[in-house]
Amino acid sequence: MPELRLAVLMPVYNPGEALHETLASLRAQTVPFRLYLVDDGSRAKPDYRALTQDMDCRIIELPYNVGVTRALNAGLKVVLEEGLPLIARMDNGDLCHPRRFAEQTRYLEQNPDIAMVGSWVTFSYPRHGYEFTTRYPDTAPGCARFLRYNTPIIDTSMMVRAEVFRTVGDYPPEYPAAEGYALELMANAAGYRMLNLPEVLLTAVELKESLSRDQRAAQLQSRLRLQWRYRVWHDIHSWLGMARTLALMVLPITMIRRIKKAVKIS
Repeated sequence: MPELRLAVLMPVYNPGEALHETLASLRAQTVPFRLYLVDDGSRAKPDYRALTQDMDCRIIELPYNVGVTRALNAGLKVVLEEGLPLIARMDNGDLCHPRRFAEQTRYLEQNPDIAMVGSWVTFSYPRHGYEFTTRYPDTAPGCARFLRYNTPIIDTSMMVRAEVFRTVGDYPPEYPAAEGYALELMANAAGYRMLNLPEVLLTAVELKESLSRDQRAAQLQSRLRLQWRYRVWHDIHSWLGMARTLALMVLPITMIRRIKKAVKIS
């Protein structure tokens, strides 16, 4: 039996029926993993133990809702204590391609200079009847440049070496709705390299409006603060990235969705 090396970190809040499909996509993976399922103080909890009885699973139930960043860190603490060297992210409702964990694990094993690997992601919006696919950079230099504008790896498509967290620390809670972007900037600043596999290995299903207007405003404010903190004075992309974020702050979300649908990018 293959050695257990992979932790899958998944926070949930009032997960509903979508959790069944997400767990089914995890069961279809071809490499062993341990699921760390963090319930973030849900008001309506399913029977997690019954749902995962055939899986290697740690269930971490928080007594009250603390938000996704702190829920991630609660699960991350247990992962690091148990010592698995690779960590993959998932969200409730998302669907893994059956080859996702095998492809990402193989890539990290064969490329020790890469610490974080994501993939292209298809975003599905059932309520709005459309979907689009991100095709973010598949080279480390491309990701380093893209970081000046936004996160180059969709957080829930990521597999990361646990040593990254041991070096840079937990997800920082001071950047609401941008904890994944913060992690990638922290890792890049510490010298870690990242890229995406150039294939769709995850479908992110938006079960509701992904961000409220207030949450989106908080996300963009966090992004701008991060871009300023990690700016490179002589890099034009640092300044263009901040200009892009400022422009997004004034555009209505409906217009941004139309643009995404038209050009099929995120």
